[in-house]
Amino acid sequence: MPKTMKITITIILIIIGIAVIAGLAYYGWGFVRELLFVSEESPVGVTDESPTVLRQVFQNPAINYWLGYYIDFEGNIIKVGESEEEVVGRVNAAPILSVLPSQSGIEAVVAFGNPHNPQFSVFNASTTEWRPLGPETRAIAWSPDGLRLASIESINGVTSIFTSGANGNKGNKIMDISLVDVGLEWIYENKILITEKPSALLTGSIWVIDVKNKTIQLAAEAKGLILKQHQNKGIMFSVVDGFPLIELKTTDKDLPTIRLPFITLPEKCTIGDTNLYCAAPVNITDKILLPDDYLKKKFYSDDVIYEYALDKKSIRTIFRLSQDSAIDAINLKIIGDKLFFINRYDNYVYSIDLESADLE
Repeated sequence: MPKTMKITITIILIIIGIAVIAGLAYYGWGFVRELLFVSEESPVGVTDESPTVLRQVFQNPAINYWLGYYIDFEGNIIKVGESEEEVVGRVNAAPILSVLPSQSGIEAVVAFGNPHNPQFSVFNASTTEWRPLGPETRAIAWSPDGLRLASIESINGVTSIFTSGANGNKGNKIMDISLVDVGLEWIYENKILITEKPSALLTGSIWVIDVKNKTIQLAAEAKGLILKQHQNKGIMFSVVDGFPLIELKTTDKDLPTIRLPFITLPEKCTIGDTNLYCAAPVNITDKILLPDDYLKKKFYSDDVIYEYALDKKSIRTIFRLSQDSAIDAINLKIIGDKLFFINRYDNYVYSIDLESADLE
């Protein structure tokens, strides 16, 4: 080796050594490890080509989560602090079927037990107390302000819809209904949706109940019908002539229905004030029956996440699929400048910082 080359290599090694020592002194070992070595473990769902980082939010997998709380698969209701987590309640029955937090996050309705005859109980995070609902309860929904509950109750073979105060005040009967095995969604102060269980093989219906006038009206009818409503906007999935369709609808008569340029399900979307966020599967094949296979967990999706600007009607990708790991995102929520979701593959809650997301 020529003498000049040896001198050059020696100088380079000295410079690297000085940089390492300086980095160790100033930044600590974490800086040096990143400088000298490949990261020991890449963030979930992130590839070298995508700077978008998914961050695991809670210590344990979650059945559901809301502002400051989540419930894990052991039935623990956990309060999340800045640096630690605290168990503040527990569901002493299994299985847990669903968790429905109020708008304020102070209370949550937990359904558990037999899926065909569930029990419901309201947990108050402030007092850490439980208030069981009656055994006649079949479905439940919070009012938009979180101060009232709507319920479907079956008493002596008659199915009726009631509204009541969240504090347990006696309910106000709205009407009797002939529908069975249906769900509720309270979308406006005086408007409640009744939804039938969706299937691509059967025509389902969505009905609107006027709480004030105590009337009911058919709102939509289609195979595979699912609607997720947010204020005056809704994401609707249906199957038309054997093909899945996802649309953005609005109650504003001056705004048309928009057919979205991807296929997904409403439970994989969330609507903000200016943007729509959806996790869209890229692995759907002709053999997948939506929504049936997804809801029955026969099909797990590999998702990309899109941001759809409601005013510009433009779409951007904020998360791209990784070859190393995949996400199947449900229960999307926008809290501050972050997008949160549960990954069905591991049931952990993850977040994406929307301000630094890899938009394209």
